[in-house]
Amino acid sequence: QDFFTEYMESWQRIVWRLIVPTPLIFTLFYWYTQGVTNILPGAPPVSPLDYLFFSLRTMVTLAYSDFTPVGAGQWLAPLEGALGIIFLALLGFSVAKRIARD
Repeated sequence: QDFFTEYMESWQRIVWRLIVPTPLIFTLFYWYTQGVTNILPGAPPVSPLDYLFFSLRTMVTLAYSDFTPVGAGQWLAPLEGALGIIFLALLGFSVAKRIARD
């Protein structure tokens, strides 16, 4: 089997090898580049949990709320959003394929 077929056969692979690691990796990128800022007046500095929250929210909705990407984050956020759409579509396709097969 080729790489693509292997992922399409198992929704668990898609979740554990693509969907779960992606926001964790992007959280590290946002933290390293200081690519997220809080736009609320008088807000405390962005914490590591804020970076994770921003990353998770960006991956599934592209809604930034009180955080906004700055600097390198302006390039990382759309990339993460696009990957989130692709990975979630793969997950939906994999689950639908399994239901149709059973």
